[in-house]
Amino acid sequence: MSNSWYYSQLIGTNPCISKNMRIYTRNGIEKVENLIINNNKINVSLDNRLTKTPYSRCSPLFKTGEKLLFKITTKEGYELEATANHLIKTPDGFRTINELKTDNKIWIGKIKNNFGKIGTYEIGVNYGSLKNRIKVNESIFQGSEKMQSGFLSALFSADGQVSFSKREKGCSVRLTSISLDLLKNVQLLLLNFSIFSRIYENRKPAGIKLMPDSNRNLKNYSVKPVHELMISKESLYLFSEHINFICENKKTKLNDYISDMKRGLYQEKFIARIKSIEKKGIENVYDLIEPITHTFIANGFVIHNCGEQPLPGYGVCNLGAINLSKFVDEENNDVDWEKLEIVIQYAVRFLDDIIDITPYFLEENKTMQLEDRRVGLNTMGIAEMMLKLKIKYGSPESIAFIDKLYKFLASTVYKTSVALAIEKGSFPKFDAEKFLNSGFMKTMPNDVCDLIEKFGIRNVALLTQAPNGTIGTMVGTSTGIEPFYNWSYFRKSRLGMHEEKIAVYQKWIDENPDKPIPDYFVTAMNLTPQEHVMVQAAIQRWIDSSISKTCNTPNDYSIEDTRKLYELLYELGCKGGTIYRDGSRDEQILTVKNEKKTNIVNAADDNAPAIKPRPYRLSGETVSKKTPTGTAFITMNNDETGHPFEVFIEIGKAGTDIKAMAEALGRLISLLLRLSSRVPGNERVQYIINQLQNIGGARSVGFGKNKVMSLPDAIAQVLSEVYFISAPENGKKFSQKTLQLENVEEFNSPKKTIEEDKSKMYADLCPSCGQATFMRTEGCKLCSSCGYSECG
Repeated sequence: MSNSWYYSQLIGTNPCISKNMRIYTRNGIEKVENLIINNNKINVSLDNRLTKTPYSRCSPLFKTGEKLLFKITTKEGYELEATANHLIKTPDGFRTINELKTDNKIWIGKIKNNFGKIGTYEIGVNYGSLKNRIKVNESIFQGSEKMQSGFLSALFSADGQVSFSKREKGCSVRLTSISLDLLKNVQLLLLNFSIFSRIYENRKPAGIKLMPDSNRNLKNYSVKPVHELMISKESLYLFSEHINFICENKKTKLNDYISDMKRGLYQEKFIARIKSIEKKGIENVYDLIEPITHTFIANGFVIHNCGEQPLPGYGVCNLGAINLSKFVDEENNDVDWEKLEIVIQYAVRFLDDIIDITPYFLEENKTMQLEDRRVGLNTMGIAEMMLKLKIKYGSPESIAFIDKLYKFLASTVYKTSVALAIEKGSFPKFDAEKFLNSGFMKTMPNDVCDLIEKFGIRNVALLTQAPNGTIGTMVGTSTGIEPFYNWSYFRKSRLGMHEEKIAVYQKWIDENPDKPIPDYFVTAMNLTPQEHVMVQAAIQRWIDSSISKTCNTPNDYSIEDTRKLYELLYELGCKGGTIYRDGSRDEQILTVKNEKKTNIVNAADDNAPAIKPRPYRLSGETVSKKTPTGTAFITMNNDETGHPFEVFIEIGKAGTDIKAMAEALGRLISLLLRLSSRVPGNERVQYIINQLQNIGGARSVGFGKNKVMSLPDAIAQVLSEVYFISAPENGKKFSQKTLQLENVEEFNSPKKTIEEDKSKMYADLCPSCGQATFMRTEGCKLCSSCGYSECG
């Protein structure tokens, strides 16, 4: 029973969207209302700035009730209909709609390949060539890549143009129409090709225009406004590669401009600015659950799925976290209680002040928050704190320690709120008798209850426990109340992917190089499911609001085991619980299990084939890359889930040693990717890159960041570009020359051939000096480096 039980019912905070929104999925861009009818689990597309996993299998959409909807319109033309508490991704993190205002920046999904399987290029062209087009046919949204490409190509060829700015320094592709709905639908289709666009309304306003009639006499006619969609920057290159014009004159203009841009095209940031937020009305609304990033793409917006914090209607989530790992007195092997108390007091006062200075978007939010003054102080770093104190997470000792720590936290927080009530007054709805009769207050220490009865309290609720996944990782400590999942992980930076180890673990290793790891160094998978639950229950006792905790279970955990675990959660008074079974997802962090203090990578499922069989059809990309031994064509195919599956390397002529070695290298890489393993495909690619990059040969090509030292180095660079570096660094220009992608729709045969220029001479490896300068001239092979000749 919550502290606000006597005047306000908690109704939860499921963020929701309307049935008219379109969700980007692996089978096309689907309307919510159609997904509801099908009622199946779906693979939603994920923004590639959040994860390298292209799709995530999530729950079916479910109705969350009838709620007031708001319509967000951006200056670039993108629109979204969602509830006020829906979280939208911005450059500064997630923000609810009621926190956003005009000119705020929001993310637009950076995605690709959300195509269906129906239709051909010709069918798409036929749809795009129809007269009086005012909308995009629904079948186009579920169409194949070729169908969508054909539709857009015909549409832009008929009503589009290549436009140059003054002095022809800038270029854009523009599509005009009297139908704003058509342009907004085209805008959503373009995102499928990673093309960002902008819509300008009323480029030509409505009015009366003098025009010739059927008899060529001038008459006044009413004309509708004309709107315009514009593509610019690096999106021009993607448009030319994947769509382009059918008519040659427009196609030539665009291709010539791109070819002349020697320094490349400016990078597109996929950021839009809010133009307006307005109430739309009360409608049925829907949501889903996505387990990897907790996001999906709706109408181009990167949005969060279900919330975890139960609140009253129009309630506000006001959270702040304390990093417990910073409060260890290492000399006395204890908590620095005095320092922690001071920081808790400052934190409560800070969160209370935030209530008064927040610019509330809705008056209802402001009214409710000023009545409740609800805050949520929570923690992160508890696992690291216990490591420093040599306490094993999940042990009986840790349960006793946690109870003491969080009792201290709760008591200090509530006493600080009482002090604030003395200074500024209690929250308006405070009733001492009813407040102290709540379920939570009945468990609080008597001295705290006595103070509240005498002086009141400033805030109706003060404690919660958020996951803190992002900020915990950012500050380098354990997230929320979770143990560390693993002692190492991969982090992406401007230099690519590199392995990092948990600092507290690495410090112990460095200080004790030859000693065995102590038993208090445990990770999530070293603990029993019951130990996870016991930790949650111990913390739950001192939390007056919601709590987030994951209970990790082994792969062979049965349905009966799961039932018993949920019963244990219930018996211990937990408000809820999340269970994650190891290996239940295609992509996850490398799993480890504890066997006699030895970390062993989990083996693949015994029933899985040792080498994954090759499907009949795969899709991927081919990249051309200059190397010291000639231009290599490197093809990377992905499986049906979007994970790396195989690599083909083509260089030189058939029968040469360099071609044989390239083919062998491609086969070995493919074998590593196809072997059954718990190591995710992207991690395996990273290991391959680490082995191949910076291998030097007799000579190199290129300079600076474009320098290629050898064929293996070229392969490493291409793998890194395709799988880990999806865009140039911020502020840099997109260069067509550094990343030449040729979209490959199908590879029906592993012997995919690249058409060769017969006029070129291909060098082989010299059997004498080993350099790639052994070429056929006048019927005999001769090395231009050492003079060796096969003819003697």
